[in-house]
Amino acid sequence: MLAGVYEKTSDKNYLKAAIAEYESLLAKMPNNTHVATVLNNLAYLLAESDERLSEALGFAKRSLEMKPDSPGMLDTYAFVLLKNGNVTEAANILTAALQRFKQDGVPVPAEVLEHKGMIKEQLGEKQEARAAYEEALNVGGQSLSQKTKQRIERAVARLSP
Repeated sequence: MLAGVYEKTSDKNYLKAAIAEYESLLAKMPNNTHVATVLNNLAYLLAESDERLSEALGFAKRSLEMKPDSPGMLDTYAFVLLKNGNVTEAANILTAALQRFKQDGVPVPAEVLEHKGMIKEQLGEKQEARAAYEEALNVGGQSLSQKTKQRIERAVARLSP
């Protein structure tokens, strides 16, 4: 919940509280079946805020080891790899995530499409990046926070001829 408030407000106090809450949960339930989700969410929050990126990579990797077939955890791992500068590996992992979403018959979430755009942009594949960002806007529609929508719209504008 605190992570959602941070997404909507960009208030760093909510971010710090959300990170602390996830860390507290990890300490309380080191062998619980929900640990993979907590690790994944913590990794994502840290990467999204560009904080403790090497630690985020460790959390994302551990969550993926626990649930290797999870498309969401594959996406988080790809996103954290990207934030750590491992663009080629991020692209490979994101491709696996997209394939898993398709195999599972699950629509690809807007945030995953945004990550695809980010990776394609870093690889210099501007048309593919713009297409991924535009698809993220279409898929996300009204459910995107204003902050996210504006960020993606800026990316589309940056990549438009």
